[in-house]
Amino acid sequence: MYHGIQDALGQVAYLKRTIEVLVHRLDELEQLASSADEMDPLWDSQVRDVTGRRGLPIRHHIDVAIEYAGEWQRQLDDIVTSRPR
Repeated sequence: MYHGIQDALGQVAYLKRTIEVLVHRLDELEQLASSADEMDPLWDSQVRDVTGRRGLPIRHHIDVAIEYAGEWQRQLDDIVTSRPR
């Protein structure tokens, strides 16, 4: 197998494993948030604050990662479909 293909497949495998870790972490966050009983306004405010400070940047990075993956896919497709056979 060619080095470029090996590199691409290795990157895909790493990214998939990393996404599985992220999904697991998000499941844990979901369980934690779902288990919270009534909170006083101060605690609720703290939850909103930490969610904004931590959750929104994660969303941004995921959106950017999706764009990068799409660009990677289009460029790889261009290379694969334009090669001589």
